[in-house]
Amino acid sequence: MQRGSWTDKLVSMDEVLGRISSNDTVVVGMAAAQPQGFLSSLHGIRERVRNVKVVSCLLLKDYPFLADVGADADAPFKMESWYFGGPERELYKKGLVSFIPNNLHNAGREKIQAEPINVFVGTATPPDSHGFMSLSLSLVYEKDMIEHADFVVLEINENLPRTFGDTQVHVDDVDLLVQNNIPLLTVPVIQATDIEQHIGENIARLID
Repeated sequence: MQRGSWTDKLVSMDEVLGRISSNDTVVVGMAAAQPQGFLSSLHGIRERVRNVKVVSCLLLKDYPFLADVGADADAPFKMESWYFGGPERELYKKGLVSFIPNNLHNAGREKIQAEPINVFVGTATPPDSHGFMSLSLSLVYEKDMIEHADFVVLEINENLPRTFGDTQVHVDDVDLLVQNNIPLLTVPVIQATDIEQHIGENIARLID
């Protein structure tokens, strides 16, 4: 592939899912950088895989594959998480997700040292004219995973803002790209309860 000809790496989500095998460890991007298309489609392989470990950090929405997460080796999916969002908390109540203790700045490196990472799936902006993409909304463990995972997929979303610094990844450094131009994840505003309002008022009185 000529440097910068990124469209040669564009594939369908079905092709990406076809590369996931039983017993794989699959790490996904964190929080607002989570690959929504991949996670929304993952349940489609539940009949043919066993013991696929999904490693997440702060899931921001429910996904169909979560219904197939189990604790034994015969379950299609297992879950580990560095930080629980709502979906992970619900799984934790059922004993179906393992928490990974961590100092967040070392989370990626420590995970890589602990076990092989078969697949990383994250998100990025469309490549620029030189083939460079921005990892955009999260640079916590994502770049470590891109450098060390056996197989790397990025969902390209034109709605992601291009961020600068050490967020740049070249198309030559990933295996496959999937186009998925969807709205970014946002956290809804939640109305405070009466108790929470009183707590806030009490704290406010203590602050100059």
